[in-house]
Amino acid sequence: MWPLPGLYFVELASLGMVTAFTFVRSDPRASLITWGVVGIFCAFSIVGALSVGFFYLPVAFIFGVTAIISDIRNKQPVAVHIGVCLIAGIAQAVLMFAVIRLLYPSAVF
Repeated sequence: MWPLPGLYFVELASLGMVTAFTFVRSDPRASLITWGVVGIFCAFSIVGALSVGFFYLPVAFIFGVTAIISDIRNKQPVAVHIGVCLIAGIAQAVLMFAVIRLLYPSAVF
């Protein structure tokens, strides 16, 4: 069972680093990437709520505030980016459930 949580934690740490790197470089896609990461962190927090998921809610909140401030400062469409956030969150939840089902076929949701 241990590889699954380890992969999620590696994924979350690497996504945070990629997002920070794109913001520091002032990449034009930084806001879009940040919104995607916010969706992924929120999905992980909700699906993993019974274990360590709630500990990632402050991280999702910080990234969300950063994304909103960036969108307002650069006059970008917040509604479109919230859509990206929802799509990334749904994709992350589906991926998490698919991997759990693949590794543990008898798991019940």
